[in-house]
This record gives sequence, C-alpha cells and structure tokens, in this order.
Amino acid sequence: GSDLKEKYHTLTMRNPKTKHSFLRDQFKSLQLFTRKPTKKQCSVSHLPMNYSKNRFPDVVPPNDYRPILKTPGGFERTDYINAVFLDSHELNSHFIVTQSPLHTTVIDFWKLVYDHKVQTIVMMEDFQSEDDTTAEYWPEDKIKKFEPFFVDNTNIWQQENVTIRHFKLHNMLRVKSTPREVRQFQFNAWSENDFVPKSKTMFLDLIDLVRSWQRQSNENTAPIVVHCKDGATHSGLFCAVWTICEAMQMDHDVDVYHNVKHMKKRRPQIVDTLDQYRFCYKVLWDYMNLRMPGGTLTNMMNHTKQDRLYNVGSLSLASYTSHLEYM
Repeated sequence: GSDLKEKYHTLTMRNPKTKHSFLRDQFKSLQLFTRKPTKKQCSVSHLPMNYSKNRFPDVVPPNDYRPILKTPGGFERTDYINAVFLDSHELNSHFIVTQSPLHTTVIDFWKLVYDHKVQTIVMMEDFQSEDDTTAEYWPEDKIKKFEPFFVDNTNIWQQENVTIRHFKLHNMLRVKSTPREVRQFQFNAWSENDFVPKSKTMFLDLIDLVRSWQRQSNENTAPIVVHCKDGATHSGLFCAVWTICEAMQMDHDVDVYHNVKHMKKRRPQIVDTLDQYRFCYKVLWDYMNLRMPGGTLTNMMNHTKQDRLYNVGSLSLASYTSHLEYM
C-alpha cells in the first residue's frame, strides 16, 4: 500500500548524520549486529572426517541447524553434509541450503534428498565456470548409479532461463519402495561472478515455477534443497526473496531487515553485499506491483486499458527503481 511505498521511498533518502542512504545504513547494522555462529557451535563440520566435505572452511553449518543424513554409506560414512535448514515465512525448515556437491559428496547429496523426502532441487548456478570441484550429480540421460541409489532422468524441459529435469530416485536398500519423484530447476540467468542476477523478472519467474511444482506434487511442506557453489551467495538470495515475497503475500507487510537477519544467524554469508540487500527491496517492489492481487499495476489492469497500464505503471516503477540504484 501507500504506507509501504512511503517506507521504501524513505530508504532511498540520505541520512544527514552518516551522509549515506538509510538503506546503506540499515545494511551496515545488519552486518554489525547479526551474531555469527561460533566455531564451537559448528564443531561437527570441523571434525577430521568431515573437514574435507566443506568446499570453503569458513562456510559451515551450525550443529543445531544441519540436516542429519540417515541412509548408510557415502564418503567417510558420517551423517554430515555441509547444509543448513532455513525457515520461510510460512514454514520452519522450508529450505535446505547446501554447497553444490563435490566429487566426493555426490552420494551424500542424494542421501540428503532421500532422507528428508525432498521433491524439489533448485540449482542456482549454470555450471559454466572453470571450477572443477563441482560434480554433475545427475545423469544427462538414462540411469546413473550413486550407491545405494539409482537416479533415472525421465524428462527435461528447456525454458528461456531455466532448465527443468525430472528424476526418479530409487533406493536399492529398499527394493520394494516406490521411487521418489524429484524435480530439479537449474537457473541459467546468473553468472557465478555476479552478486545479483541480471533480471528481477526472471528471478520471480523461477520462484513461480518452483511454487507451482510444489502445489502439483502436493509437497508444500517438504523442504526445498537450494544449492550453489558456496551454499550461501546465490542460494541465500533465492531463499530471502522467496520469504519476503511470501510474507508480503500473506500479511501485506514485511520486515526485510529481520527476515534477512534471521537467515544470516544460521548462514552469515547470505545476503552479504549491499547489492544483494538492495535487490531484495527491488524484487519486493516488483512483486507488490506486478504479481500480487491488488498491487498497483494489477489494480490498474482491472480499471484501464492495457496500453495505458504500461505507460503509466512502468513510468512510476522505473522512477522508483532508479532511486533504488543509488541507495
């Protein structure tokens, strides 16, 4: 509503005390006042048998929020994977953010998916980088064995910025059990070296695709696995944007600062730049105006001709988001 518009407009203004925008000051306090997990709180990740499972030794999960692996086997045969549960607005532990699998942790990755009844994988990288530590954990066609699992790639769809693959996951330790249906969404519109994706619209489209699959599979409550190179930079932004848009949809109000802070307490590297924090607000603005029933532009859609809608609506949106560029 108009009060939200006012709130976000205020953030673009310069704070006379600091000579920076209020948004920049808000981000700075987010960095300063978010308590990071201590080494002791992350002790399991530093155990000798687990240490080599971390791509980056400083990006590790707190013991209290890490998903436990239950299926036997895998590298070093421990219950550890570098992953952490995050809450959405609606559900506790709605996301499991994790690093993209190392060559030694592919089986652990599938154990994570199987043990936590995951039906949705969101892959926030395009595999175009020169990094050879990242393993392709699925078969491009037919079936591939990842002891004790078989993964069957049954379908693939290519959309403009998202590759969608459908897998059947068989557990050989439970021969009589029904194979699990798992769908992977690979987002291709975000290069590894950029802090933010090139398009807010594409980002919201990805969230819509994932939501509709979850509704279709009747698994709104199962965790979504979201992964990227460090399990934070790209994955965390996806979870943050999902959560603040969900809060706006449900409550018609949202506290971006505290939603992000809640996630950073478990994974401090999430939303770790001003660009990413600004992106959260910019996407929220688009979501309010373009996607929500009763949003500024959806209201205008009901009352005016479509050509007028885009002339008027995009002008106000453009003028607002240009303010945001300088925050």
